[in-house]
Amino acid sequence: MRERKIPLWEKWLVAGLVIAGGVGWAALAWVQHKAKDPIEVVRKHYVFYPEYRGGVWSEGACDANDRTGCKRVTYTVPVSACGNVRFEWNVFADGDEDLGYAYRGARPKIDEDAYALYAVVGGDSRFMDSPALGKAVPAACAVK
Repeated sequence: MRERKIPLWEKWLVAGLVIAGGVGWAALAWVQHKAKDPIEVVRKHYVFYPEYRGGVWSEGACDANDRTGCKRVTYTVPVSACGNVRFEWNVFADGDEDLGYAYRGARPKIDEDAYALYAVVGGDSRFMDSPALGKAVPAACAVK
């Protein structure tokens, strides 16, 4: 039986396919990792309107009496007449399932219905807009 010589272009084609497959698997792993990131979990459900997108996201530990696997996510943004306002969430890791979260509120406690701060994305991917969307921003800080 005669041995077949493999042309150079076939070697490059196979090498390219192997590299593309490796890049595809690495991208899939990265996307799955980002889906478990507590900040990304909150950002997926709370979409801040353009005038409030310039804030700072941070992640830390929850209080000692909170559930195991809990991470505290905060978003700090300047709100007119109120100064910097910090929004807080607790994000819970429940094994391989989707991460759960609980909104803790804003500090200082402003009347969030008076400001068009964010839209909430529901489980069915529908946006629930702020009740203040399209209304004028309060001249004084609206506190609850």
